[in-house]
Amino acid sequence: MATYNLTVTNTNPGTTTTQNVSSGDTINITVNGSGGGGAGTVYASGTNCTVSPAQDSTGPFNFTAINFTSTTYSIAISHIGATDTQSYQHTVSGSVSTGTPTAPTGITFGNDPGTASASVSVTATATGGTNGTMKVSADGSTWVANGSSFTFTRGTAKTIYARTEGSSNSSSITRSHTVGYRSPDLNVSVSRNPSGSIDHDYDGTMVVTISNGTATNTYRVLRTTNGNSGRGNTGNLTGTSGTVSLVSNPDNTGNFPAPGGTYNYTIQGRIPTHKGGNNTYANTNASFSVTRLSDNAPNAFTFTDVTDVDKSSTQTSNQITVAGLGSGISTNVSVSNGTYSKNGGSYTSSAGTAVNGDTFRVRHTSSSSFGTTVSTTLNIGGVTDTYSSTTIAEDTTPASFSFTDVTDVARSTTKTSNQITITGINSSAAVSITGGTYSKNGGSYTSSAGTAQENDTFTVRHTSSSSFNTSTNTTLTVGGVSDTYTSTTIAEDTTPNAFTFTDVTGVSQSTTQTSNTITVSGINSSASVSVSGGTYSKNGGSYTSSAGTASNGDTFSVRHTSASDFNTQTNTTL
Repeated sequence: MATYNLTVTNTNPGTTTTQNVSSGDTINITVNGSGGGGAGTVYASGTNCTVSPAQDSTGPFNFTAINFTSTTYSIAISHIGATDTQSYQHTVSGSVSTGTPTAPTGITFGNDPGTASASVSVTATATGGTNGTMKVSADGSTWVANGSSFTFTRGTAKTIYARTEGSSNSSSITRSHTVGYRSPDLNVSVSRNPSGSIDHDYDGTMVVTISNGTATNTYRVLRTTNGNSGRGNTGNLTGTSGTVSLVSNPDNTGNFPAPGGTYNYTIQGRIPTHKGGNNTYANTNASFSVTRLSDNAPNAFTFTDVTDVDKSSTQTSNQITVAGLGSGISTNVSVSNGTYSKNGGSYTSSAGTAVNGDTFRVRHTSSSSFGTTVSTTLNIGGVTDTYSSTTIAEDTTPASFSFTDVTDVARSTTKTSNQITITGINSSAAVSITGGTYSKNGGSYTSSAGTAQENDTFTVRHTSSSSFNTSTNTTLTVGGVSDTYTSTTIAEDTTPNAFTFTDVTGVSQSTTQTSNTITVSGINSSASVSVSGGTYSKNGGSYTSSAGTASNGDTFSVRHTSASDFNTQTNTTL
């Protein structure tokens, strides 16, 4: 088989290149340069041969021709000019020398192994034949296109034939192929109800639940103790889970062990033939066992566990009653990690006995730690249950508390909050303060970190601001819960209460007149003082007409000289 590499140019009108080939040859064609201002896309099609691709939009434009099936062939190549929109062509053609066909050298098979059916469609593809067309057959007489599909029955070998057809037909080859069976899904889970040991006189139905399987599989429960009896129903899964029921026989044998015995069981799975399997069961990864209690073992009993109990407290279980023992049977009693009381008697940790109708309670001391479980197990004839108590979780977050803020307080004075009580904790909580000090349970005030217990009391303290109308904040934090005590000083007031001078009449002309004394009140800051029409004296000092200031409690009098005329008024205003 030869390969020919040709470079051609499309023209208008077109031209032809002659290349003679054999049937198994290959021609690689490059269209290099084109008329009409170039090509956007070049197209190629073959007669009596296969050309690929059918078009190429990326220059240089490359095409390959193979599978020459007749005595002549031709390849038409064309494009439309980019500027003049005319058609430009080139033709490659020649004669085909077929040669003598050679037989295929092999057959490959392809199928979907997951097909859920007893038969599978399989493709058969012959390879290696030359100088002709390879074909395949299921019987050596009816030949179909290479790569055709045939129906195979799983687990059964089938022979496929292949040959090369041309000027003459080659000899045929055969290959045998078998499609295997689908494997069941053996990675499943199992649970059962009842789940524990069964009573010695149990005569019920145990429901075995198989899950995480595959819906097209069939599963069963197989007893593996005392022979593979295969007792128990077969279960077809719906979706990915299903159940199998094990029924107890009246004589307590068969599916379940005799009193005092144990049977082991495994879950097996298979795929039916019509689903592509071989219908043979295989062991899965899931198994379980069932123990039947002996005649001297009672029915199962249950203690009710308790939670949120106090630390280091005595915890006593609910009462259980012994039942299910054989007639006249007495069985052993023992306890671990606690004590028991029988029929209301004193508590003991010593071994004892029980008969039907006896009542029992167990007792222990709960843990001294928060959130911790203590367990006591009572064993009656090999049947056990555990009574557990779990202490309360540690709680260091108190209920919210609130300080009452105060306003209009004097400046630079010690302010103490109302008292608050810590509640809602069961362990020591951290205490911190900012902006002041605190007192715990009436003790001395401190700013150091501390701790709080349930029902501790606290007050906080700080010195109010030295400025008017200014807030001071103290925040107490207990176990992450905070509140702030705020004191706000009084606003500045420089407007005194009204005051009154007592006017006088009938005074002598041109004489000094001094008013009564008034006292300033109602201010908390320095107020400005001025006088008109006379002078004033502050706190008994000398008289002046100059501006001054007044504080709460200061005393003032005013003075002027009466008029020199009769019946004339003189006014002095402070």
